[in-house]
Amino acid sequence: MKFVYVFLMVLLLIALAVMSYLFILFKRIATIDLMTGLKNRNAYEIKLKQLGRKLKNEEAWIVIYDVDSLKALNFRGGHLMGDRAIIAVADTLKGVFCEKAYSIFRIGGDEFVVIAVDASEDELKIKISKTESILEGFSASKGYARINYGSENSYSTAFKRADEMLFKEKKEKVK
Repeated sequence: MKFVYVFLMVLLLIALAVMSYLFILFKRIATIDLMTGLKNRNAYEIKLKQLGRKLKNEEAWIVIYDVDSLKALNFRGGHLMGDRAIIAVADTLKGVFCEKAYSIFRIGGDEFVVIAVDASEDELKIKISKTESILEGFSASKGYARINYGSENSYSTAFKRADEMLFKEKKEKVK
């Protein structure tokens, strides 16, 4: 009888270990972009909710990146070429924004967002400049804005300002 009890306890522990592993695996699949290894749109939405509750007086920034001419790349070199551009931008962002203060997300096909908490504008500008010099063979337009958590619609306002800056840069590159 004691053997059966021990056997059932071992089975229970194995089942719990498998369930823990599956939970971690499913959470990873739900929040990680498989192509780039960056956090995905789901993780981004979770981060926004957390930031809204946690940050009140800290300085925070949003940086938006958008791969330039992705459709043309896909047309010229096939979707593998487009995938290489997306991966190149993701790898560049991972290399430059590697400190704990930065969270990087792929929120759409060729759109990336960096959220910087407790970083200065000067520090952010240096990092943005580094991304431009590292990207080889591909380019990405970007825009950034300060997030004012004390005001209403602070994040959406900052996103809109960063997005406007990004599209202004994109238009300049087309000229």
